[in-house]
Amino acid sequence: MYFSILDLLVLVYAAVAALAMTAVGLMFGLKNPKAKKVLFYVSVALGAGLALFGLRVAFDSMVAFYIGAAVIGALLCVGAILVERLGKKKSAMFTVARVMSTAALAFGLFNTFLW
Repeated sequence: MYFSILDLLVLVYAAVAALAMTAVGLMFGLKNPKAKKVLFYVSVALGAGLALFGLRVAFDSMVAFYIGAAVIGALLCVGAILVERLGKKKSAMFTVARVMSTAALAFGLFNTFLW
């Protein structure tokens, strides 16, 4: 059984999407604060990776929408980390940071799916 490159790309995309949905679901579902922080950083790293991948594709095709979408995803990741760090143990700020990281992940997955 042989896989083409497109088949492997679909499998990798499905694995990344499953990992993202699992991380977000556990990040909002768990009660343990340390586990929430770890999953927050996993989701931010995944969102940043998707933004970087989107930027790489955008520079190859030079489509302004792809460049803008990748930059927005990267800014959401950076903003989520800044909000979490500057929140100083406030749960409302951490909730905002988690929502921002989820938005960055969703935006990155959507942008990756579009190309």
